[in-house]
Amino acid sequence: MFNETELFKLERAAFRLCRLEIFNWGPFSGLHTAEIDADGTAIIGMTGSGKTTLVDAFMTLVNERPKYNLASTGGHESDRDLLSYIRGVVGSGNDSGDGAHIARKGKTTTGLCATYTDGENEVRIGGLFWINANSFQLSDLKRAWIFSREPQQSLEHWLSLLDQGGVRRLKQVIHDGQEEARVFDSSNGGKRDYLARVRSFFEVSDNAFALLNRAAGLKQLNSIDDIFRELVLDDHSKFDRAAEVAGDFDRLTEIHEELLTAQRQQRSLTPVARKHDAYLKCEEDLQLQQSIKRLLPVWVAENGVRLWEQQVAQNQQLLSDKKQALGKLENELSALTSRRDNYHEQYLQAGGRSIEDLEALIAQKQRELDRLRGSRAQYEQLCQNLAVPAVAQSTEFVDQHAQLEQLDAQVKADEADAETNANKAGAEAANRKQAQDDIEQAYREAKSRPDSNLPSEFPRFRAALADAIELDPEQLPYVAELIEVQTEHAEWRGAIERAIGGNRLRMLVPSSHIKAALRWVNQQSKHRIHIRLLEADTMSQANAKFMGDGFTRKLNFKPHPLREALKKFLAEHDLHCVDAPELLAETPRAMTREGLQSGKRGYFEKKDGQRLEDNWFTGFDNKDRLKMLETQRVAANEAHAAAKQAFETANATKKVISGKLVIIEQLRNLKFEEIDVATAQDSLSQLSERLQALLDPESDTAKVFALYKEADQSCKALEPRVRQAIREEALAQEQVKEAMAKLDAFRARAGTGMTIKESELVRTHLPFPAEITAKDIGGFERRQQQVLDTKITKRQTEFSKLQTDLVRAMEHAQTEDTGALAEVGTEIIDIPAYLKRLDLLTTEALPKQLRKFLEYLNQSSDQGVTQLLTAISEAVSQIRERIEDLNRSLQSVDFKNGRYLRLVVQDVTHESLRTLERARKQLRAVALQTTETNNDNGERHYKALQHVVQLIREAADKKHTVGARALLDPRYRVEFHAVEIERATETTKDQFKGSQGGSGGEKEIIASYILTASLCYALSPEGGDFPLHSTIVLDEAFSKSSRTVANRIIQALREFKLHPIFVTPNKEMRLLRTHTKSVIYVHRKGFRATLTSISWEVLENSIAAKQAQTKASTPLTDEDA
Repeated sequence: MFNETELFKLERAAFRLCRLEIFNWGPFSGLHTAEIDADGTAIIGMTGSGKTTLVDAFMTLVNERPKYNLASTGGHESDRDLLSYIRGVVGSGNDSGDGAHIARKGKTTTGLCATYTDGENEVRIGGLFWINANSFQLSDLKRAWIFSREPQQSLEHWLSLLDQGGVRRLKQVIHDGQEEARVFDSSNGGKRDYLARVRSFFEVSDNAFALLNRAAGLKQLNSIDDIFRELVLDDHSKFDRAAEVAGDFDRLTEIHEELLTAQRQQRSLTPVARKHDAYLKCEEDLQLQQSIKRLLPVWVAENGVRLWEQQVAQNQQLLSDKKQALGKLENELSALTSRRDNYHEQYLQAGGRSIEDLEALIAQKQRELDRLRGSRAQYEQLCQNLAVPAVAQSTEFVDQHAQLEQLDAQVKADEADAETNANKAGAEAANRKQAQDDIEQAYREAKSRPDSNLPSEFPRFRAALADAIELDPEQLPYVAELIEVQTEHAEWRGAIERAIGGNRLRMLVPSSHIKAALRWVNQQSKHRIHIRLLEADTMSQANAKFMGDGFTRKLNFKPHPLREALKKFLAEHDLHCVDAPELLAETPRAMTREGLQSGKRGYFEKKDGQRLEDNWFTGFDNKDRLKMLETQRVAANEAHAAAKQAFETANATKKVISGKLVIIEQLRNLKFEEIDVATAQDSLSQLSERLQALLDPESDTAKVFALYKEADQSCKALEPRVRQAIREEALAQEQVKEAMAKLDAFRARAGTGMTIKESELVRTHLPFPAEITAKDIGGFERRQQQVLDTKITKRQTEFSKLQTDLVRAMEHAQTEDTGALAEVGTEIIDIPAYLKRLDLLTTEALPKQLRKFLEYLNQSSDQGVTQLLTAISEAVSQIRERIEDLNRSLQSVDFKNGRYLRLVVQDVTHESLRTLERARKQLRAVALQTTETNNDNGERHYKALQHVVQLIREAADKKHTVGARALLDPRYRVEFHAVEIERATETTKDQFKGSQGGSGGEKEIIASYILTASLCYALSPEGGDFPLHSTIVLDEAFSKSSRTVANRIIQALREFKLHPIFVTPNKEMRLLRTHTKSVIYVHRKGFRATLTSISWEVLENSIAAKQAQTKASTPLTDEDA
């Protein structure tokens, strides 16, 4: 039994829970009071009676976010929450819709009050909750929290005040200046400030009551680390401080960004300066080249005057030489001519005149003979072409002409026949060509329409009609396009095509457009096709009646809105399909595979105007039509080639015959004298004999003639030299004139010449080559003109590009420097403003910004990081100190006979911490190097510091990760395990991490000892050994424990000065009989629960009385009680 006087022998008396009042909480409707005995109380009742509901009421008052129903959920999410307790919701997942599982609907008020006592004084903490509508939204729930040390107050009193005047009335009554009583609501801090007041009074840490809540349902200690990190140890994590360190670095980042901005601005302006220098140089060179081009004509003219003056002198000297040579040759020719004429006169006097006349006549006769020989050869060729013999006598020539008259008539008749044949062949070739073109066009159109077997004129007609009545062509199908013969009935294809006949080319027109179609078709006459239309209803029902053995059963129908209308149409034209022609006699309206059909009885027909396999139009694709057209293409090509060859042969024959007529005409026009070579040859021979007689070498005439010939030859030899000399003298004269003209032209071009400065400019940049002659000066000028034009064009292009580049560079600079350059233009005239800005950045702004950056960088460095990590290390040291304090408590209590438990703390170095230390080491190294060299303006130093801060920032942002906790939460820098120490020798006997290892009872004992010590630690004030808030709750207490284990656990609780409230089912109450003085019995009937506070003695007397009354032979069980 607990001894209250022993429990409160502290420097400041401990408070224990002595009373718990609830009003309208869960299944407890109305006001209920649970009295808690100082010597121990057990809350008992059937499973589901509401025991844990009482525990959750208490936890609601001491925890900011209480975890409900922990004993049942094992720490997992519960289906219970504050609003469900206030509404009195019974049973999870009830969705019947009648609200029967909700005890309190509409306006509802709930109250909770826990009263503590230290033996002399009392303190009350409470909560009031009310909702004024039939709502299940937490936002509609009003709350008030009360802390009071005034003994006259109670939950009933608070509810009365709330009912009288709401929160305002509560605050008016429950308030004093010494904070002995106070009401907390949303206007003054709410539950957070309320709990701060409660924790302050009991001098407990922030996590103390969270541990109390967790311990209420703790059955197994899975991890000592988790217990200490999440519940026992105060949260001294440095996530917020890490964020502040990162924030401090953000200021350096801002300065760094300002520096980078200035550097970018400088870099963006540097191209402006560089391109401006190039711009000026290009402009200067362009002006120079333009000046040289302007002066080039004058410079060339001055040099032209000089060179042509020299050339004129040379040409005049050459002219003088040519005149002298010509005079000499003319004198020599004059002497030779006189001597030749003298010899010629002597020759004529000696008979030379007759010889000359005879020679002239012979030459004439020879020319005549040559002409006749040519005509004779032509005559013989004509005869050969005409296949007639050539004649040599005039009588034969006359007979030949008579024969030609007869031949001419015969050939003209042949020509007429050939003309007729050629015309017929030409017409046939033209027809074959047209047929070939028609089939080729049909083939191309068929290939472009793979879904139709129809001839091309029918789709063209459909397209025109669809356009006229504003429909898509797909909405106007032909019958043939919507049907195909099934593959297994392919042998019936030709017969079915013939049976449907012209209806295959019948177009289906929707009823809504039939009138418009008829009006349009009525006006047409150009399409040259048989137009067939069928009005079709898109709403036709699928009720077409086909013959059982009709050809319609052998068809596939293409999906289409008009398909059912088509089926009805074909059903009207259906024919029976029979296997033998004899059956037609017995079957009206039938057909065979071969196309023989029967009409009404006694009528039969077979349409064999074309083959059964020709002109197939049905099918969902045009493979059949393409195959047919391909065959027709081959046949048409062959037919056209044959017709073309026949036409060419007929034309050739006609040309041959026409040529014969031309030859006949030529022969008829020929005279015999024009081909009489023999007569001309005789005449020439006679004249040649006479000339030979006159030219006897021994005659005086011949001798004088020889002298004449010699003199004539000398004259003829000298005459070309004279003519050449005359030409050379004229050429020299012309050269002198041309040189003078050139000289005058260059003098005119030179004008007054250039100034001295211009002359020096041209000589410097365009020296005149010494090898240039007067004749070369034009080419030199053209070449230099081209070179200058090329240079000027290149410079102009470069100049224009530089202007564009400068504008772009200025525009880019404006995007980087949006402040100083915001109002500056981007024209060439604006360049000085950019250069001025660049000079300002280079000489003033950038150095100033760099100094600011380096000063801040060197000042901040890693000081904030060092301070942060130092604070964490100090917190780790404090954890070790607190664990040592806890170990002193554990040492005072035997875990086993002669043994106690000790908690051991070990450092944990996570990879994130090692990464940070490496980054800090790198930072220090870079900082030292930067101090020594300072060659990168602190950039490497900044990057290293940025890396360190980034690691801290990531940890601050991801505070729930293991790496972040290991870096910034002192609780995760260490890990915990328990060791069993033998008192006598202080040696370690066993080691535990969590509750693993050992028997089930030993596990529970380890868990309870560590948890009990943890509770004692968490509920004890700073520097105190025992708690001021002594009450703890153990839900489902000893549900699986032996009596021995339970005794050891309860002994530990006594040693650690804790006041437990045990919550257990009825079946376990005998175990607690010896350790508690009273019970709170919870009873549940339907949706309502009640509780009764009663001592064990009264309870046992009541049970005995009931046994006596019922005269039962067996005692009551725990459930009966």
